[in-house]
Amino acid sequence: MTTTEQKPAAASSRHAGLAPELRALLGSVRGHLRRWLWLRGIAVSIVALVGLFWLLVAVDWKFESPRDVRLVLLVTAVAALGYLVSRYLLSRVFAPISDRSLALLIERQYPLDDSLLTAVELARHDWQGVGREMFDATVADAVHRANWVKVDKLFDVRPPRRALVAAMFALLTMLGFSLVAGGTFRLAVARMLTVSNSPWPRATRLVPVGFRDGELVVARGNDLRLVVNADTSKVVPDRVTVRYWAPDGSREQKTMVRVGNAQAGRDPYQEFEFRFQSVLEPLRLEIRGGDARLRDLRIRVVESPSAALVVRCKYPSYFGDQPERVLPASATVPAPLGSELTLLAEANKPLRWAKIVQARAGQPPVTHRVDIKVAGDAARRFELPLGEVDVDQHLQVTLHDTDEVENREPLRLSITAVPDVAPQVQARIVGIGSAITPSARLPMRGKLTDDHGVSSVWANYQIDEGSELRHPLAQFRPPKTEVQLDEGFEVDQLKLKPGQKLIVGLQASDNFRLPASPTPNVGRGDRYLLDVVTPPQLRALLEAREMNLRLRYETILATMIDTRNQLAQMEPAATAKDAPAETPEQRRERRQQIVSRARQNSEKSAQEILGVATSFDDIGAELVNNRVDTSELLQRLRDYIAEPLRRLVGQGFPRFNQQLTALDASADTPEAQAAARQAALAAVDAILVEMQKIRDKMLELEDFNQALEMLRTIIATQQEIDQDTKKRRSEKIRQLIED
Repeated sequence: MTTTEQKPAAASSRHAGLAPELRALLGSVRGHLRRWLWLRGIAVSIVALVGLFWLLVAVDWKFESPRDVRLVLLVTAVAALGYLVSRYLLSRVFAPISDRSLALLIERQYPLDDSLLTAVELARHDWQGVGREMFDATVADAVHRANWVKVDKLFDVRPPRRALVAAMFALLTMLGFSLVAGGTFRLAVARMLTVSNSPWPRATRLVPVGFRDGELVVARGNDLRLVVNADTSKVVPDRVTVRYWAPDGSREQKTMVRVGNAQAGRDPYQEFEFRFQSVLEPLRLEIRGGDARLRDLRIRVVESPSAALVVRCKYPSYFGDQPERVLPASATVPAPLGSELTLLAEANKPLRWAKIVQARAGQPPVTHRVDIKVAGDAARRFELPLGEVDVDQHLQVTLHDTDEVENREPLRLSITAVPDVAPQVQARIVGIGSAITPSARLPMRGKLTDDHGVSSVWANYQIDEGSELRHPLAQFRPPKTEVQLDEGFEVDQLKLKPGQKLIVGLQASDNFRLPASPTPNVGRGDRYLLDVVTPPQLRALLEAREMNLRLRYETILATMIDTRNQLAQMEPAATAKDAPAETPEQRRERRQQIVSRARQNSEKSAQEILGVATSFDDIGAELVNNRVDTSELLQRLRDYIAEPLRRLVGQGFPRFNQQLTALDASADTPEAQAAARQAALAAVDAILVEMQKIRDKMLELEDFNQALEMLRTIIATQQEIDQDTKKRRSEKIRQLIED
């Protein structure tokens, strides 16, 4: 049936020329038509509503869309439903229906010979006269024929009936869904109305590990092990895939690796994993397995936490009033034994907590957890007391930031316990040889050093095979880091006898004290083994040394005489008789060889003479320290031998060396060479003269020593005679008394 736009029906039906019977018929048909349209339109709308519902549920179950997508789908569905209702219900029900359209509808179903249609058409005009009679006849005929019309037979009830059946079936599907699976039905409605984000119940259940609110945080550049657990109480999929999108829109899909083979009832989950290598940018993930879908998963990339480590050191008491210091934390931090350490850290970002594994040498590791309960920049810093340093220890620091990201590799730090070093004793006994008299004085000179102060110094000695004893020399309060020692050890207080042996060494202690080690560190110098002899024995030993020095000196003198003779023989070839002819180069080479040997002999002799002078000084010092010296003997040793030898080394030999240099550089002419050679001979002659004078003094010293020895022998003989005389007198007196 079609409708045609005409004037409003009410105006037509109210026309005065149309019979009331016809107007009633047309009104009845119009009412039936609108009810037919309402019924069919509502049924179609219900079918469309239920169809859209099932479509939205199917799409959401398939893709499990996020809230925003579901909201867009809902708005689209509402718009589509509104269009269908407007198009197939409202626009038809409320469309105007003309009398002519209704007359055509009736004429098609009943044979009225177009009388009704003609009457409706003619009723719009005002007829008069003959025309009026014709109009009335037509209307009467139409009324007569209209009595045959059955209004309920005009419409085909099958379309609205089918629509109603379809609507009832659609409603029954929803009713059955709600009755059989009420929870799922309510979830579908809630998700469709975007009031819930709860996931759909699936045959397979996948659980992503480590995600919080759909987000997993990883440090930039770190590898990521993505783990998904499949619930073994449900269907475990054979294959799980991960699809991920990069910020530039590129997409990839990978198959996750099944880890092991979990069994239902024994293992709660079957694990699947996939490894992302060196994650540098954020990713969006979707994971699928079986009928399960995990969407809107994100990987957020942040900077890895790191920290600068330092160690605050409180020094032990043996350091004195040393203030606390902050030691830079390189790979190894040396810390004095007994120090109290505190680890200080400042990170590049706020932290939530830190784990420090402290491993002491010979002890099981101890794990410390530092929870950071502040916010802002203060959350970037923490400290941990490490206790007193007694052994070497190693630290491993793991940082956890506010994103629960930890540093890729733990920060490692080694602390070396530095023991306190014993004092360095760089002192020795001076002016004493291997033999001493019972009344000797042992001078001890040198330097004592210690990082934190020398506390005391003493002489440690042992007589023969006896126990070691201590003789205090000095105490230092407060301790000194460097001491210039100049002390003497008086041997006469030991009451030594000739023939005994004395072992002496110098020792010093520092200020080191700890509860576990209350004994200070002791530094030891060289030990000396000394033979105790009588004064005559010591003088005899020294006189023998003097004789050896004289013989050594005479050897040096002979070397210098030989050097002088070599220079004297250096005659230019042009003036020498019977000398073979020499070229200038040969003469120059010969001269250089002689000068070189002379310079070597000069330098060697000067050093040896200086050693002889020092040895004579040592003899004098031994005489003084052993208290067997005389002023005359000391004067001979020092003023007549040692000092002249030093002057000779300091003045005579340098002049000779200058002349040798001039001779080597002289012009290659007989006159120039002769003049330079004479100057060198004069310098070496002056040395030889002075050396011979000193040798004569040495010989006089030997004669003096021999005279002294003879005098000592005479005195000793006289003392023996006196003792023998006294002994004889005592015996005679005892005999007289007995008689």
